[in-house]
Amino acid sequence: MLANTHLKHGLAHCPNCETALVAPFEAAGKNAKCQRCATRFELPSATELFEEAVVYLIEREEDGRAYDPYSVEFQPTVAASP
Repeated sequence: MLANTHLKHGLAHCPNCETALVAPFEAAGKNAKCQRCATRFELPSATELFEEAVVYLIEREEDGRAYDPYSVEFQPTVAASP
């Protein structure tokens, strides 16, 4: 079940501090607030959120790092079962 939640979120970057932020696709185009520097900005389109997530995952795989979409600021809403 937890794996399905990964498909509902993309990545955006704060225009001020470049912090990567996880955002749900349904929030595309809406206002957001950076958790690090408190800058308010408009989230990009769902397509751009998706593309940023893909780039992030490809870079991690190329660097030999584990698949971990939660290494950026995000609190999952569904608990993983052991």
